[in-house]
Amino acid sequence: MAAANPRSISRLGRSALRPARHTFGGKLMKIGNATSDQGGRLADEGSTTTAFVGRHGSMTNTPTSRVFALAMILGPVVSLISTVVYVLGGGLNKDQAGGVIQIYGVVGYAVAIIGLLRLLERPMPRLSAALTALGMMTVAAGLSFGNDSIVRAVSPDAALSQSHSAAATLALVLPGFTFPLTWIGLGLALAKTGVISRWSGFAIAAGGLLFPIARIPGIDALALIADAVLLLGVAPIGLAILTGRQSGTPGTASIRTRLVAYDGPATALSSERS
Repeated sequence: MAAANPRSISRLGRSALRPARHTFGGKLMKIGNATSDQGGRLADEGSTTTAFVGRHGSMTNTPTSRVFALAMILGPVVSLISTVVYVLGGGLNKDQAGGVIQIYGVVGYAVAIIGLLRLLERPMPRLSAALTALGMMTVAAGLSFGNDSIVRAVSPDAALSQSHSAAATLALVLPGFTFPLTWIGLGLALAKTGVISRWSGFAIAAGGLLFPIARIPGIDALALIADAVLLLGVAPIGLAILTGRQSGTPGTASIRTRLVAYDGPATALSSERS
């Protein structure tokens, strides 16, 4: 029996080590360590990341990316509606309906914050980790103020915010300060990294800055402006994820690609003939 050719064995070994590659419309697509099969499914070896690649190499929505996108739209919209109801009702943080709507808006913001932080985990991992803690404290504060607003509308004396106690400071005031810190930090970081359009990042930071300026003294008109500015900053990111369009600095991957390719940045390799 003839001996095997060492060069052939070497070539076979290298082929086994290389990930499988397929082309879509002449473009070879790869996401991190992920490779695509002929059906267009994208699987990252060693992780649970899964996405889908269309015939022309464009990313399609995953359920998770759609949830993040919808939260980025609905969270600020519902929160703005809550502020409108507050202003037309008993006043900021003094209305039952406004408090109820605020709770649902905060839930939307909670999911949106997680989605935005995923965009930062690769370029700014330490800041992303810090903002995760601040963001969850922000969510707790929003829910607490929403519940307190309902109680205050029904029985002002029973509201924690009216007690001026240490409990009120620890449960409402201190967590409440994390709201502007979270959005200012998140907005500036997103603008700096260029994963979204810079004007969206600056709008998010501006909305976070305006929030305490409006809420602490109870300026209704400014509170509406703060919510509107935050909406203008966050909602377009959600729309960009749903549509898959470019929304960062020129030459960067689309936002949707960054979300679904969580374990590695998306890169389109050079064209190759199949």
